[in-house]
Amino acid sequence: MREYRLLVAAGLVFVQLSDKHDNGFAGVIDKLCKDRLIVPGFTIKVRTPAEMVVENAFDENHFGPVHGISVSGAFGARPSESGELAVDAVVNSAGLGAQALARRTEDYPQDRVPRLVLARGNYFGYAGRPVFSRLVYPAPRIDGGLGTHVTLDLAGRMRFGPDVEWIDEENYNVNPERAKSFYASIRRYWPALPDNSLQPDYAGVRPKLTGPGEPAADFMIEGPAHHGLPGLVHMFGIESPGLTSSLSLADEVVTQLDAGSISA
Repeated sequence: MREYRLLVAAGLVFVQLSDKHDNGFAGVIDKLCKDRLIVPGFTIKVRTPAEMVVENAFDENHFGPVHGISVSGAFGARPSESGELAVDAVVNSAGLGAQALARRTEDYPQDRVPRLVLARGNYFGYAGRPVFSRLVYPAPRIDGGLGTHVTLDLAGRMRFGPDVEWIDEENYNVNPERAKSFYASIRRYWPALPDNSLQPDYAGVRPKLTGPGEPAADFMIEGPAHHGLPGLVHMFGIESPGLTSSLSLADEVVTQLDAGSISA
């Protein structure tokens, strides 16, 4: 089994894929931990304007939004006076924003950008004491998802979801009316679910590549062998299973960057 160098900081685990990709990241994290509080987003709920939220808890003084990718053959990692950052490789893993960033990539064939289909997954919380001590995954019966399963948070509170709600624009509001279908789904494996015991909790949006009634598409990883631009990998349709398979996805990305070929 392949071993990876790990860095644990502020309850977060970082994995170094190879020695040649050591760019001083560990030192940056160590410095941040000395004078900043790094909080994993799923442990503490806070209310803050959307424009102040930056991925991985970095503020705008560290990493601003990416407005485009210019292919100029530059190497190294250095900021310029214009605000551009020159690097030797770019991996677009922007999730819901991957297609938009790909369209803003210089010389990238626009006909290779797949369509983005939005599927909101709603969750409802249970108001009573937990009755399950383990996750429960029913056999999938819905189009585009795995069905309404039981999840447990760190405090042991039960949540049910996600369902699949096809939407036209990114929106995270949970419609209370969807509770009706939740009661029906949950009672297939827990008939004793009390009335009026579910309350809207939260929602996520999946960046799917196929829509209702269509066969589910696999992850789409576009490396140099696909589009002809060295040092560039676009990742499309990386929804929730991508976290489970993140190390394998990273290996595939490195393979495509290093060899410029598609692995089997």
